[in-house]
Amino acid sequence: MKKIVLYILRALGVFYMCRRFIGNKTLILAYHGFEINDESQFEDQLFIKEDTLKLRLDYLKKHCNIIPLSDLAAHNPHKNKVVITVDDGWYSTLSLAAPIFKDYQIPYTVYLTTENVLDNQPIFHVALSYILFRNIGKQLNYKHSSGFKLVERISHDNLQQIVDSVSPIKAQKNDTALLKAIAKSLDFDFDPTIANKALTLVSAKQAKSLHDMGADIQLHTHTHNTPLENVAEFDQEIEVNREHITDIIGIKPEHHCYPSSVYDADSIEHLRRLQVKTATTCYPGLVDQNTELLEAPRFLDSERISQIVFEAEVSGVSELLRNILKGKQKPLSLAAN
Repeated sequence: MKKIVLYILRALGVFYMCRRFIGNKTLILAYHGFEINDESQFEDQLFIKEDTLKLRLDYLKKHCNIIPLSDLAAHNPHKNKVVITVDDGWYSTLSLAAPIFKDYQIPYTVYLTTENVLDNQPIFHVALSYILFRNIGKQLNYKHSSGFKLVERISHDNLQQIVDSVSPIKAQKNDTALLKAIAKSLDFDFDPTIANKALTLVSAKQAKSLHDMGADIQLHTHTHNTPLENVAEFDQEIEVNREHITDIIGIKPEHHCYPSSVYDADSIEHLRRLQVKTATTCYPGLVDQNTELLEAPRFLDSERISQIVFEAEVSGVSELLRNILKGKQKPLSLAAN
């Protein structure tokens, strides 16, 4: 029903009128990973296909002015401004997205979480979910050397339960040996996914290559975590993240993205003290001169989002409808996306 309404509004010219109405505001887009194999089939909110990305960029190039994140706070005479951001630093950002952004001559920011960059193994919870997803309906019979046993028929309903039950026996945060052992128990060949790094972040050297190809590398905490109850730990997440990024690319980052959109009012003050200029959330909305730039809204695009919904967000129609139906809501709250 929502899509039908949007198609009608577009046909009536409402998208065009909204683009003119919101001309001085800025939309920040968020992406995560890009599909190398079939990742979007298993997690369509995390991964997006190459053809979908190109479709989005074609629309943006036609209707918008894409500006760097660093210009967000500056007076910019362009209308219909869009900032493109990419979270985490998945290897597919380098192998798939970076060449596309370069071909389109589009500026973009990559928020890099450095612990997983230095570790450079498949991200455990995502990779295990993928292995299980590829083996829906199979009987999992796994026994660990610690005595842990798991006998479970895999279904869509118990994927997260299995991931949660396995996580305590990891030898480290990202345990590739454990992933391979579970995959072997299912007679599933996980080696090609390890080799093509579909579920792995870039290495430090690859992050430098990403920067050299035009990516603006910025803060995303060291461990992809925001410790709200401990100021020292909060500061450490930012400072260690900043140190590693500076070592990798030679430039001190000054913009941040809250992992999973977890933050509170104190987080804003901490970042201000740490001389961070902007920080983005995953709450939809538009940036204007009244926006607190340390809790800037973003729209999370993915394979889950249809083209008409994407166009409604870019044109400002979705923001208009949110304001009409729910009233303008300030995003600040302790929540996850």
